[in-house]
Amino acid sequence: MTRDFEALGYIAVLGIMVIIGIGMANARDLDGRYANAPHKAWVESLKNGQGVSCCDNSDGFKVEDPDWRNVGDTFEVKIDGNWKQLEEHQIITEPNRIGYAMVWIWRGSITCFMPGARG
Repeated sequence: MTRDFEALGYIAVLGIMVIIGIGMANARDLDGRYANAPHKAWVESLKNGQGVSCCDNSDGFKVEDPDWRNVGDTFEVKIDGNWKQLEEHQIITEPNRIGYAMVWIWRGSITCFMPGARG
């Protein structure tokens, strides 16, 4: 009987962890600040050169002008004080409708970069 309760306890804990994990995976715009953003649908449609979605505004980070630059035929972005050179597939090449540069990072890797208006 004790083993049944023990197994039930493990299942309950696992269930709670799964529910929390699903909630965190779907939690992007928790405070709703981007819900009515004028370019929300367009940003959500962006994909990098490998067809990977950039996601949306709430997943990306605005990059101030001093923190990105042209280097030859590519770009570099300053992340945590270090310049990261971008690969061609990471760069969004369609016209930037929001004006400022953005970078999307997933699990420590840059998935997308969109140059700002000066780029």
